[in-house]
Amino acid sequence: MEQGPAALTVPRIAGLLGLLIIGGIVGVIAVAGRPDIPLDELVRRCAQSTPTWDSYQEDIKGQIGAAPVAEWHGEPVWARHEGAVIEVAFSVSPPWNDYPCSLPMLLRDPFGEVHLARQAENLDGVFVYRFELRSNPDAGLPWVEIHYPHQERRLSLRSDGTWGEAG
Repeated sequence: MEQGPAALTVPRIAGLLGLLIIGGIVGVIAVAGRPDIPLDELVRRCAQSTPTWDSYQEDIKGQIGAAPVAEWHGEPVWARHEGAVIEVAFSVSPPWNDYPCSLPMLLRDPFGEVHLARQAENLDGVFVYRFELRSNPDAGLPWVEIHYPHQERRLSLRSDGTWGEAG
């Protein structure tokens, strides 16, 4: 076994090369999970997004960005229908629960009318969306369908117009 400077250099170079490769992989993984959109641009995109019912998922990815949409995780927790307004609340996980904007949501009533809510009120991580009914505002609705990132869901409303924990 050789004990000179050349023998120590090869293992050192191999070790340093290995550390650089591992560091590069960790760096790529860390950066890949963050959207590359500045927050003010994300706010603008959310405010201007106009998804349609039939292509909601594709529309929000194209209009807002696939990476930020992929980061959105949430579930409806309650809904309430009073007069011409339907409110649907979502429990939203980080990082979206801290953003100063919200993804647009769609609601379809039993009459087939689609309603868009671009913004929601953030109440400690629970986002409350308000949908204004344009036609048949006083009709009792047995259900509503909601389109939100990664899912479409029907909420069966109770006779008092509530679903989930709102009743």
